[in-house]
Amino acid sequence: MIIDLGGVPGQERIGFRYWRDPGAFVQYAGNAGEIGGSLGRFLAFFTAFINAGYSYSGTEVVIISAAEASSPSTQIPKAARRVIYRIALFNCGSALIVGMLVPWTESQLSGGTGNAASSPWVIAISNAGIKALPSIVNAVILTSAWSAGNSFVYVASRTLVGLASQGHAPRFMLRTDKRGVPYWAVTFTLIFAPLAYLSLGSGGASKAYSWLQSITALAGILAWGVLCLAYIRMHAAMKAQGVSRDTDIPWKSRLQPYAAWFGMILSFIIVFFSGFTVFIKGNWDTSNFFANYISESRAIRGDEQR
Repeated sequence: MIIDLGGVPGQERIGFRYWRDPGAFVQYAGNAGEIGGSLGRFLAFFTAFINAGYSYSGTEVVIISAAEASSPSTQIPKAARRVIYRIALFNCGSALIVGMLVPWTESQLSGGTGNAASSPWVIAISNAGIKALPSIVNAVILTSAWSAGNSFVYVASRTLVGLASQGHAPRFMLRTDKRGVPYWAVTFTLIFAPLAYLSLGSGGASKAYSWLQSITALAGILAWGVLCLAYIRMHAAMKAQGVSRDTDIPWKSRLQPYAAWFGMILSFIIVFFSGFTVFIKGNWDTSNFFANYISESRAIRGDEQR
């Protein structure tokens, strides 16, 4: 905000300048070339919409952590209430600000550096002439990546424990140490960490990142759709059995079950059309097709089993 409002010595006020020139919406320009008009703007927005799911995934950690919470009836409602405000501030708010600071025509955004130099935050701070702050932002990005990795190791290992307890995974996944940590499940989860070395391939770090981003984002969106479906069925079961949402459960969310129906339908629409680029004439790419759709079919089978 300080940079945008001209608070940095020697820098002009930016305001919403870049929303006017070059504009807030760009035409879609994929491997098949540029698609103009309203369709091109919609496809560009839809592509960004899919990629944004990568940043929003993780909110479902609240559900997984309920099994190990000391007081789930009070802690889980508190976490669920707070998550919407955190999304509004850290995701939506930051996207708004960074869209004001950096135009989409900035060459460094697609520089293919494979490091944090392509981050719009680093670009905005560097363009403002602040010398030390980009390194601090890089450190924040690294700690965020570490935090995200830690969260998903937790989620994946506890999901394995849940599957093992129901007989859908090897029983040895249930073994824990004296602190209650399922060490075999954690170890199995960490086996997939070397996928990071895909960045050493011919496509480089940016190609590996785009693959993993696509798979992770779509798997997360698919999980949200399945979670909404599970809630819809639970809501119907509670209604059929006369269980009141007002008095018989610790907390209820608003606009249900309509919000769950909206979330489920939108999630499955996004997943179904996520790989539209490979079906554009002359734009078939086998690796992108597998990244967009094969991972989803495996996720669907896993969700059905759970």
